[in-house]
Amino acid sequence: MLSDLDFLNKAEENLEWFHTNFLEIQEKYAGKQIAIKDKAIVAFAENGKKLLESLTDKNIDDSEVVIERIIPKGELRIL
Repeated sequence: MLSDLDFLNKAEENLEWFHTNFLEIQEKYAGKQIAIKDKAIVAFAENGKKLLESLTDKNIDDSEVVIERIIPKGELRIL
């Protein structure tokens, strides 16, 4: 298990990678949930429950990934 500081540093690196590569990711994974670890997409699924099941099947600790929903082109995200 990562320390809190290590986790935050890894999450920041993964989020920077995600933002840098968003357009390519959006093309491939629009409408899906993705899990990012070590600057790579390690799992994806239609919804969060299936994504967590996929991570479990792959023996990936869900506390060590960044999870994002990829909005399709033209869809607005209201925060």
